Amino acid sequence: MAQTVGRNIAAPLLFLNLIMYFIVLGFASWCLNRFINGQTNHPSFGGNGATMFFLTFSIMAGVVGIVSKFAGGNHIRAWRNDSLAAAGASSLIAWALTALAFGLACKQINVGGHRGWRLRVLEAFIIILAFTELLYVLLLHAGVFSSKYGPGYRDTDYGLREPGVTTDPGLKTSTAHHVPVTATSRCSVSTYDDDHMLPTPPEHMPVYQSTSTDPIIDVLFSQPNSSGAHIFWKKKT
Repeated sequence: MAQTVGRNIAAPLLFLNLIMYFIVLGFASWCLNRFINGQTNHPSFGGNGATMFFLTFSIMAGVVGIVSKFAGGNHIRAWRNDSLAAAGASSLIAWALTALAFGLACKQINVGGHRGWRLRVLEAFIIILAFTELLYVLLLHAGVFSSKYGPGYRDTDYGLREPGVTTDPGLKTSTAHHVPVTATSRCSVSTYDDDHMLPTPPEHMPVYQSTSTDPIIDVLFSQPNSSGAHIFWKKKT
């Protein structure tokens, strides 16, 4: 099971990026509204030829960044491989838009001219987010290198059935009940020669394939009980 090293680092970074994306969205919305109204001569606005493109990508980065943090918050809470997919994809798109806004911010600074304090604040937050969001994306995918940093892509404890495991593969649990087919296993075994004599499986009971090397038997289904696991068998045809 994945440890929580990366989780403890990613959680505060997610909150920090969420706050900064809200600030970016607020400043970009105000500046874009002034730009559309033709009020670029406002003392706290100004701008140059790159301003329109910079504001467009900044407001897009702000919206997508905020939405991606909702998916990221769900992943921080669940910390599973399936929640990683949504959080990782949305955060990667948010970082891509932030990187584009970062490039346009650099271009706007390079062109020069009068830039009001609101534009300069927006440029500063976009530049900071270009690096903090990249760090957040790397932390989400750090499980690729080691499972102690978070859920990765090589874990076999979700969505895959291991031999001898009597758990539903659609449910992620912290422990799995292994039922080894040995003479000393804590289980009661019943053999039925006729399929009509087999008991009816309980509702929602999964069917498991045989993991035994015995060529004449096959597992029909298994049912846990207080003493271990009760395994019903039927002979192979």
